[in-house]
Amino acid sequence: MQPGGTGLGGQMPMQIGKYELREEIGRGACGVVYKGFDPFVQREVALKFSLHTPELRNDTAHERAFFAEARAAGMLQHPHIVGLHDAGVEGEISYIVMEYIDGATLQPLCQASA
Repeated sequence: MQPGGTGLGGQMPMQIGKYELREEIGRGACGVVYKGFDPFVQREVALKFSLHTPELRNDTAHERAFFAEARAAGMLQHPHIVGLHDAGVEGEISYIVMEYIDGATLQPLCQASA
């Protein structure tokens, strides 16, 4: 993985807490998702990072919304919804750790049909 250019305030570290970062697997308006690894339980995970672009760097509403998503996801348990494992802040980086599901993106299925 070549970290950097993430919109997360500089170079993306190779590790956040106990989680090893492997590769970027998704990017949206509010965050970047990486495939990672939890060495404690020996499983792959998905780590979503809150974007810290210059416009959002001091936006407390953005941070509150990011962690409100984590709280809401943590309360859900359903076979068709990824499970939430952890959430936290390390330095200036806010993150959510979720179940990693290998496969193709669902983005094309979310597009409005013509």
